[in-house]
Amino acid sequence: MVEDPDQGVIIPLSGTCACGRCCAEIGAEVLPERRQVVEVVIQRAVTEYRFVGGTCTCGRVQRSAFPEGVTATVQYGPGVSALAVYLTQSQLLPYQGTADLFQELAGIALSPGTFQRAVTVAATHLEAPAVAAIRGALLTTPVAHADETSRARRTE
Repeated sequence: MVEDPDQGVIIPLSGTCACGRCCAEIGAEVLPERRQVVEVVIQRAVTEYRFVGGTCTCGRVQRSAFPEGVTATVQYGPGVSALAVYLTQSQLLPYQGTADLFQELAGIALSPGTFQRAVTVAATHLEAPAVAAIRGALLTTPVAHADETSRARRTE
């Protein structure tokens, strides 16, 4: 259980008491017993950025700037790309299946090519020294658990 649920529902008394009185008329109090239902909510969140502009008293026109990284009229945020890479590379969903999932769960229509590009961009952000260090560690370890079984395999 969590101490700060996102929503709380007080269930009012309903029906009729055995004496015939309407239960809604009884002076009721909230009891300490509680139950929680945990749900996953996946939804699209769209943020719209708008320019503002004006003219200074000196005559120069001033205009605000979009935040860094907001470069297109419509674009997908880093969370979309991160989930796309996770689903296609870690969970091994095909690109079309991932596109179908985004459409069905969040109403976001993406082409399989969008996912391929997200994977390519993510791969270019991997730091070469970190990848080299991981590779070196794997090559020198006497046992590498490289599959999903509990069986140890020796590296030679």
